[in-house]
Formats: sequence, structure tokens, C-alpha cells
Amino acid sequence: MRRSSPLQNVLLGSASVDAEAAEMLAVTRRQRHAGQSQIVKRLARSGHLREGLSPAAGADIVFALMSPEVFHILTAQRSWSDARYERWLAQALRSQLLAG
Repeated sequence: MRRSSPLQNVLLGSASVDAEAAEMLAVTRRQRHAGQSQIVKRLARSGHLREGLSPAAGADIVFALMSPEVFHILTAQRSWSDARYERWLAQALRSQLLAG
């Protein structure tokens, strides 16, 4: 995130005025969601996904929590350290996704 978040922010800003940037942002987001969906599907197959949470909903949670935008807000705007962000993210993902 440390390296990609600033680039994603530039792309996000450009996407509102440049069609190619908007398409690149859309492709990047689709690829990120697809990759993160695989993690959640594996949790579901192994019985570790929280009861009542569908893999699709779980993938959306991962997509939101692991977004470059959230990383930027917490580290750049709120001055969190990378370590604090990582601890928070791990706890948030565990509480939102995992059974028991």
C-alpha cells in the first residue's frame, strides 16, 4: 500500500477528467476485487467464513477495508503509522470475516 496508494490517488483524481484514466482505474479495481474474492472463497471452502456472510459480501468487505483510499485516509490524513494500520486492518478483517 505504501507504494501503490499515492499512484491510486493520482489515478482517482485523473479519472474524473480523463477517460483512459477512468478505464485504468476501473480495470485496477476489478482486478483487485477478483483477487481479494479468491481469499474469501478459500475461507468459505475451509469453513472459516463467519456464519451468514456470503463470499460475495465478504469480498466486498475486503475490497473496502483494503482499499488504497482507506490506507491513505488513515496514514496520510490521520497520521497512522504503517504498523498501526496493519494491526487495525488485521483486526478488522478478522472480526468481519472469520467465524468464532
